[in-house]
Amino acid sequence: MTQIMLTTSGNSFIAKEMPGPDHLYLGTQRENMQGAAGKWRLSVPRTRTFSLSDRLAIYHAKRYRGICVDLANRYGVTKACISLIRRGRFIGSGVWSGTKGNVA
Repeated sequence: MTQIMLTTSGNSFIAKEMPGPDHLYLGTQRENMQGAAGKWRLSVPRTRTFSLSDRLAIYHAKRYRGICVDLANRYGVTKACISLIRRGRFIGSGVWSGTKGNVA
């Protein structure tokens, strides 16, 4: 496994403020990621699975200025996610042939 240079310091340093090499050590990428997660430095993507009825409700929601933001807050996802659904980028929207009638 490849070794990389890691730091024991939890701070970011400007080049002229860098402490001596005693805070550096060799480690793996896995150790680096575990250390970052332990210091709350990773943004872990949230995953959300929408039911077909949720996707259709978003798709058919009345259009008004700010609808994507409102829906994103309601469903706990990003505005970009809502925007994709509103543009018909999901199965059940009819964009793909034969999917519109498969609503249960």
